[in-house]
Amino acid sequence: MGTGAGKYSGGADYAPTEAAAGLVHDLENQLRAVTEQYRKLMDIDLPAYNRAAPELGLEPLKLGN
Repeated sequence: MGTGAGKYSGGADYAPTEAAAGLVHDLENQLRAVTEQYRKLMDIDLPAYNRAAPELGLEPLKLGN
């Protein structure tokens, strides 16, 4: 179980419940999936858009400030 589960991950006096551990596991899996989608967006989709944008009369997207 990763960090960030707070009171749901148990403590010094008791272990997490099976339901709590399952919930944290599911949330960690969802976070991994969304993180991978974000990486694809930033590494593949955004550069592809920026390459095609000028030919379509559009401004490339800029990141940062």
